[in-house]
Amino acid sequence: MMGAVKRFLFLALALTSSAVQAATSFDVVLPAMATRDVPFTFTVTARDGSGVDAAYLGTVHFTSSDPGATLPANYTFTPGDAGTHQFSATMPHPDPPFQQSVTRTITATDASNGSIHGTGSTAVWWDSDTVRHFHIVDPGTVHKGAAFQTEVWALNASFELVTGFTGTVHFNGTNGLAVPANYTFTPGDQGKHLFTFTPNNGGDAFLSVTQVGADSWVAGSRELSTVCPQLTATARNGGPVCPDEHTSSLHATSSQSGVTYRWTRVGSVAWWLDGPDQTNVGAGTYNLVVQGSGGCTTTAQTIISTQPTVDPIISAPATSCGNVHAQLTNPSPFANIEWLVVNGTIVSGQGTADVEVSPSSEAASGGLWIRLTASMASSGCHVESSSLRVDPSTANTAAAEISTAATTCPAASEVASVMNEPGATYNWSVAGGAIVAGQGTNMIRYLTSGADVTLSVVVTNGPCSKSGRKVVPYDSPSAFVDSQASVCAGGDATISVALTGNPPFRIVWSDGTVQDDIVTTTATRTVSPQRTTTYSIASISDARCSGTGQGSATVSVQAAPRITVQPASMSVVGGGSATLEVGASGDDIRFTWYRGVAPDRSQPVASGTSSRFTTPPLTSTTSYWVEAWSSCSAVQSATAVVVVGGRQRSARH
Repeated sequence: MMGAVKRFLFLALALTSSAVQAATSFDVVLPAMATRDVPFTFTVTARDGSGVDAAYLGTVHFTSSDPGATLPANYTFTPGDAGTHQFSATMPHPDPPFQQSVTRTITATDASNGSIHGTGSTAVWWDSDTVRHFHIVDPGTVHKGAAFQTEVWALNASFELVTGFTGTVHFNGTNGLAVPANYTFTPGDQGKHLFTFTPNNGGDAFLSVTQVGADSWVAGSRELSTVCPQLTATARNGGPVCPDEHTSSLHATSSQSGVTYRWTRVGSVAWWLDGPDQTNVGAGTYNLVVQGSGGCTTTAQTIISTQPTVDPIISAPATSCGNVHAQLTNPSPFANIEWLVVNGTIVSGQGTADVEVSPSSEAASGGLWIRLTASMASSGCHVESSSLRVDPSTANTAAAEISTAATTCPAASEVASVMNEPGATYNWSVAGGAIVAGQGTNMIRYLTSGADVTLSVVVTNGPCSKSGRKVVPYDSPSAFVDSQASVCAGGDATISVALTGNPPFRIVWSDGTVQDDIVTTTATRTVSPQRTTTYSIASISDARCSGTGQGSATVSVQAAPRITVQPASMSVVGGGSATLEVGASGDDIRFTWYRGVAPDRSQPVASGTSSRFTTPPLTSTTSYWVEAWSSCSAVQSATAVVVVGGRQRSARH
């Protein structure tokens, strides 16, 4: 009999030793979130590779990344643990204190074999009753010497009002800002109190509030800008000036004496003038800063405009077989016209809009140069034209410049012209269209046929002739859209369109929506479809022509989550686990399981894409519920109760 007992004890010790040695790591499962100084439970499971070492009987030691954590004492697993045991711990506070939460870890290590260990983490949050910030409500505009009131709010780490705050606060102010004495909040304040401040100087001041005591780093601040309504200023000028002239003036006045004046010019970093009145200034925007006593300043602005001018435009043939006729093509705004000629002599027309010039012998090599100066009839401002070069020649090499539309449309009626020369004849031809009027004159009207148009003209004037040629491209506006978007039901999506052609554009969409007067080469449209919809462009037109759109945009409407099958309550034996499952429909759903009764979210236990959750081994009846959620919305399940019955028995050897 004793021999049999010895053999049984030896076998039991051998099995126990084998079970202890079988564990290779620990699973340490902490809740996703914890609150400072509030105990929470976590589990440690001995693992043999990917499986549970249910025979583990070793001793576990605990450490944490939080030096102030309250951890379980060393614990030796028993056969009844079946490789899994639940523990309790407390984290004192997040650190650094300016953060709302901080991630902390707990590590479980086998006391005899340090290679067997595991680590779990949780986010430790400040509790909602601890003040972490003070908010000073913006008082708006404040005036020098006028007391104003504003509230100070005590806020927690989530920027929510702490209605039970009864601490003491201290105020500081700069630039002569008078602040109240230290104040201790009362329960009746409900976390906020109205204080009175007096700004004694103008300009910027800084107001700060800090908590008195150990948490003196808990603070808040507000920058104030104090205005001085008693100090005013006006700015005016001596009127508009001609371009590039400095003949105007600046004048300033103020409601107070003994002030200083400084003028600056917008856009000129290094330009300023001191004093109320200035002379010899040009066009621009001028800012005035008036500095009074007690930090008071005020500003004003005046704009010296530029007299409107128009450039004189002159025309002349590029080549000449004799005297040259030059014209001022826009004469009405000008007075005091004067023609200037190099390598030639004015024969007639000086002081008028038409002049005849005789080239000199030097013009044969250097060309005849003609330009014009004048003054604006409305303001007297001086203007000049650009210079034209005329080459005296009898050869038929000159070019006739054709003026017409930059682009054309199918079956469009267009006008083309060259400079009118007295006594000249004009012979036009059109490829890609047909002349409908004006053949033989310097201006024709032609009808296009739906392709690029090539215009040609030969101008003959006595012994001289010249030709011109111009290609007018066929214009076909286009619109391209190619995008995909996903929105929640009732949400908005923006569709972008790339446009080519000549603004303004008009877009007609496939659903009948019309967008008019689009002046850029990109356009957007905001849509709110009730179901997945594809949008395309039915037609596009620009300032001249019509075209069709290309591509499409599909806006997918995401279905909100919906629970179709509630998690079912069930029973398990003591130490057993239950697998709960929820049925749900929707797009991109995730699930977060909670321990407790819905909608209590204080004990999250699992989160992910799986609709199933397996509980840890349970020793008492426990409730669970799940929230199905997506980027669109969330829906809560009913509460499932896992009832724990009798204790599971260990197998006997």
